[in-house]
Amino acid sequence: MQITRQEIPNGIILKLQGRLDASWAGSAAAAIEEAARAGCRDLRLDLADVSFLSSAGVRSLILAHRQMQSLRGKLRILKASGEVRTVLQLSGLDTLLLLAETESPPSSTSSSAPPPDGDTIHIEAGDFQLKIFSRPQGEPARGTLLGSPDGFAGSGKNWSSIQHQPLPSNVLSLGIGALASNADDASNRLGEFLSISGAVVCQPTDGSNQPDYLLASGAFTPSIQTLYAIRCEGTLSGHARFRPQTPGNSIPLSLLLKSLESLCENTPLAVVILAETAGLIGACLKKAPDQSLPPDAFFEHPSIRRRISFTPERQHARSLALAGGVIMKDAPGQWADFVRPLDSEETRFGHFHAMVLPGRPLPAGALPLPSTVANLFETGTPQAAIHLLRDSRKLGGGESGFTRGAIWFGPIQPQTS
Repeated sequence: MQITRQEIPNGIILKLQGRLDASWAGSAAAAIEEAARAGCRDLRLDLADVSFLSSAGVRSLILAHRQMQSLRGKLRILKASGEVRTVLQLSGLDTLLLLAETESPPSSTSSSAPPPDGDTIHIEAGDFQLKIFSRPQGEPARGTLLGSPDGFAGSGKNWSSIQHQPLPSNVLSLGIGALASNADDASNRLGEFLSISGAVVCQPTDGSNQPDYLLASGAFTPSIQTLYAIRCEGTLSGHARFRPQTPGNSIPLSLLLKSLESLCENTPLAVVILAETAGLIGACLKKAPDQSLPPDAFFEHPSIRRRISFTPERQHARSLALAGGVIMKDAPGQWADFVRPLDSEETRFGHFHAMVLPGRPLPAGALPLPSTVANLFETGTPQAAIHLLRDSRKLGGGESGFTRGAIWFGPIQPQTS
């Protein structure tokens, strides 16, 4: 079988030639999946040159149709050979899949502009487009700090600084902690964690290397034993979608965050990003903080290599990342210990963690944050949880990049002691 792809306004045409049977159904499904991951929500199939359609091929078409429906898109057969048309008619699928004569076939003129989606604002920034569905409104979220990043070493062995932190669905929190019943149980598995909309993922340091997670359900509210953390409690009412202007390009994290700051007049923001990645740059603990060490000894070279894992280049490309954190122009009081520069000019500061999940396309249009996060765990489990960094060394890995996705944001009121 031969599969060719043609870009059209607002969609894609896939032309299949040959037999669509068990041996080629997987290739056709992969081509459809690739189109969906590229953001296509209007997919047309040209099957005029398909000489044979088996039940395996029919099944692949049905599954692709369902997938596009779940993404708020559509899949229709633009042209069909006599063999294909007969099979679809006998199967009762012709009215579902065949393009009706009253429907206008798409123009072949090339265009990358998506269909209009409600009252949105298009903002050009660099080489990507930010489509705004809603701006932040209401009271700012309350930003608080738990513990201190200085607690990695030199504070004794009683772990009195570990705090139990409940994580209801209106809380965004990130830091170092463990999913455990008490501080003693947490002490040997403390690692990076991120909690968004009642879903908390933690990267343990007990040697398992498998991130664990808890999800809010019914009356159950997840919680975590926290060494230190940023906690933002409130609603992120701002929402947008983003995509590159040039297909195949990626959007640096710092540029994406800069555009949000401009929209919100440089106020401190809490931000959640859900996107396909072009690769992530970050770090995670290999070993739990050791409070029996002298102060600052945890970060001494070369022993730090045994305690922290850094990504020398982008990792987790084409995965789905759910990232969360804070950005601000100036860090008041103790906040300066929790945030780091996000750009080379050191004009904005922040702290972001990301949970990595299997890649999958996202539905088109505006997305509600709670249900979107919950749906992520129905089709896959977390693969990693990392602290996102900017590696600005001459031969460093740079920063994390994203291809397309959704973003939620809102102002925070940083609390200082």
